[in-house]
Amino acid sequence: MELHRELFNNLDGAIAIFSISGELYHQNEAHAHLWDGLSTDPENRSTIQDASKLWQLRSKPTGLWGERRDFINQINEREGWREDIIYENEQRISVQIVPLMGQHTAVFLPTKALVRQISNCHLLC
Repeated sequence: MELHRELFNNLDGAIAIFSISGELYHQNEAHAHLWDGLSTDPENRSTIQDASKLWQLRSKPTGLWGERRDFINQINEREGWREDIIYENEQRISVQIVPLMGQHTAVFLPTKALVRQISNCHLLC
């Protein structure tokens, strides 16, 4: 597990992985920083509903978050997709939804530099 954590934290982007039950299974440091407030702690694990509420608060209105919430709970064959969102500071971010084995789902937002830029603006703007 430590190897996976190190890999996720060194990838160039913000990543969250959800189980089919909708629990936040893992998030890397970039995702935790960008969407501060989500927990992978087994005692207080965030859910897809928690994440969707936070994502909706911090981005312009889009159907993506509801579609993603429904997608995570699907059991049949799934295909991923990519869609742009507008973050609260007007920055356009491409969000990729990726089906994984074991009915897990990854939500990926590219480049840590962009994540840092957006996060810094969130703190200072």
